[in-house]
Amino acid sequence: MGLYLLVSPTGLKTWKYKLRTGGKDTTLTLGDYPTIRLIEARRLRDLIRLRARAGAPMLAEEVQQPVLFRDAADAWLARQRTQWKPAHFERVKKSVERELNPEFGHLALADITPNQVADFLLRVQARGVNDHAHDLRQRIRNIFRLAQSRGDVDRNPAEAMTAVMTPIPKATHRAALVQRAEVLQMVQKVEATSGHRIIKAAFRLTLLTALRQSEIRFGRWDEIRDLDGPAPLWVIPGHRMKGKEVEKQPPHLVPLSRQAVELLRELKPITHETGMLVPAFQRGRGPISENALNLLLERAGYTGRQTAHGLRSCFSSIMKKRNRADSHVIELMLAHLPPGEVARAYDREEYLDERRALFQVWADIVMEKAPSAAELLGRPRRMTVEID
Repeated sequence: MGLYLLVSPTGLKTWKYKLRTGGKDTTLTLGDYPTIRLIEARRLRDLIRLRARAGAPMLAEEVQQPVLFRDAADAWLARQRTQWKPAHFERVKKSVERELNPEFGHLALADITPNQVADFLLRVQARGVNDHAHDLRQRIRNIFRLAQSRGDVDRNPAEAMTAVMTPIPKATHRAALVQRAEVLQMVQKVEATSGHRIIKAAFRLTLLTALRQSEIRFGRWDEIRDLDGPAPLWVIPGHRMKGKEVEKQPPHLVPLSRQAVELLRELKPITHETGMLVPAFQRGRGPISENALNLLLERAGYTGRQTAHGLRSCFSSIMKKRNRADSHVIELMLAHLPPGEVARAYDREEYLDERRALFQVWADIVMEKAPSAAELLGRPRRMTVEID
């Protein structure tokens, strides 16, 4: 009997106070920690005791504190942690912390109106990131849905946002060029267009490695092996790869071509201190935007013709035409894994030399008319990380 902190399986911490009044036990919810600190929880406990002794016990609705958006978001993230891959969870968590909490975190859920949510989302869309605005809307809606299920709020102000937001165009496919001449021209145009050198480095690294956007954006220097040796390799942990049961996946091995090594050597003095290969260039924190490469392609005139993810299709189409006998190796290079743990482990090691040779053929093709890595990056000053 008394004041205690109840910790749910999702990690949510809630103050409870159990007392005996009128001949029966009663448990009151005082609020969630850390919204309600220990000193405030004790103050509420003492107030409840005094009221009970005076014969006027407090009702549950008198005790309950308004739930803030920040605390509801924490509860939602705690629930989602076990349902998502670590990389995706961290990406959403940062989005909540950097975008949603500064806007709504200090507000009680019941005080947030549809007009406030609409105003925020339309401001995001005005920055030219329509898909991201819809992602944020979905996160707000899901935070409120969980809060509704817990009885913390009666309505969801994010439910009707599709009526005021610009809709997402229906995607039929991820656009990609499949002719060698077209790809060479694209590389020249993209790397010559206006854009930050870190974004251009990310574009070239994507092209040379045929990796997915998340694998590039969250790439780290401690994943690069033997950069100055005879067999340079990018070892991507299984938990960063796409697919189910990621914790059971072995690392994905990416042999690095001469051109990829040249790029990384030029990039290292610029970004190594951040830990990330291609960090966001504003203050050197976190990954580049998930839309950064698509925006670069759009500025180069490739809207609807080529997407960042479609660079993998460029690689697959051109290389399979040239090397039909090596199609299964090319699938491994794309991290399209065969079924079965034995075959999976065997293939990863057995075809490493073949993959290295094919990546070199590919790099020689797409970098035929490209500037050197030093010219691309311009040997800028070293990027540093601010410490708060």
